Amino acid sequence: MRDHNPDSHRQVIIHVTSCETHAKAWRHQEHLLAELWEKSSRVHQLTRNPSEADIIIVGNIREEDQSLSLRRHPVIGKYPNKCYAVDERDDWPSLPFLPGVYASAHRKLPLANRYCSGSYALYHKDFKNPYVEDRNLEGYSCEKRYLASFAGRRSHKVRDALLNLRPEDETILLADTSTFNLFTHTGVDKSAQQERYSTILTQSKFAICPRGAGASSVRLFEAMKSGVAPVIISDDWIVPVGPDWESFSISIKEAEIDKVEPTLLRNESRYREMGRNAEKAYGEYFAPDKYFDYLIEQILLIRRRPRLIPQSLIWGSRDLLAKYTRWRDAARRRLTKR
Repeated sequence: MRDHNPDSHRQVIIHVTSCETHAKAWRHQEHLLAELWEKSSRVHQLTRNPSEADIIIVGNIREEDQSLSLRRHPVIGKYPNKCYAVDERDDWPSLPFLPGVYASAHRKLPLANRYCSGSYALYHKDFKNPYVEDRNLEGYSCEKRYLASFAGRRSHKVRDALLNLRPEDETILLADTSTFNLFTHTGVDKSAQQERYSTILTQSKFAICPRGAGASSVRLFEAMKSGVAPVIISDDWIVPVGPDWESFSISIKEAEIDKVEPTLLRNESRYREMGRNAEKAYGEYFAPDKYFDYLIEQILLIRRRPRLIPQSLIWGSRDLLAKYTRWRDAARRRLTKR
């Protein structure tokens, strides 16, 4: 369902910064956001001056020492009510200090109306699959070899349960690729494995997309871009606002992994239509020429939601919250060792 945002068609002035801004800091998301703005409708305006901005986007979030860099950021400190994070990490604090668009936003978060979900458009180029990213694959029209496929790491108990299945249908491919590390800048056979992944994806009627270390998964958006219907297994993930998810995806509860095969068989006749709808939804919301405006719409949506606790109070309590988080994590580690 679309969100009818009265602010979405007016010009918003945006300043983009990073969690750390020193000479050696990772700031690639600033550059990617600028590139996405260049491809966008240009209805919004970028500014180098945070005082002029309606919205300040903070990228490349780091969580070391309870997000110390974020807590000491001079721009956020001066304008806390204008700042929003854009974060695509799988693991992030149980109470993020900034509202914003988090790829793995989930329902168990406190004050969940401070967050929306998004895609993985700001991944570093070395982590993107060029065989998916740079091609128009139209998977819904490709010759199919598999009813469904999953090739991925054992990064969560849901994936363990999936990979332990023994489907009767031999065209359901479940492959443990835990030895492959996507998050390396170089690697033996990385390109060949990425090409194989893309080939398997487009040869599949459905792409099984279980949650991993985070509530979401980049493969879900790779499937959509490729024109392959995703099967989402993630109970708590907050799906991104906008797309008609029921028209192109299937959701299966984490505790009902054994229903994957019968659910796929029951929906097999719909795979082509669903794949076409998936690609259309990707193009409308998450494609490079649409995603910048989409991010701003989600931030405006967050901004107009009622809040029980104002951002100024959360920001003012950030050091106390960090101390509490450090104490809580230490207590959990002690309990785990017993």
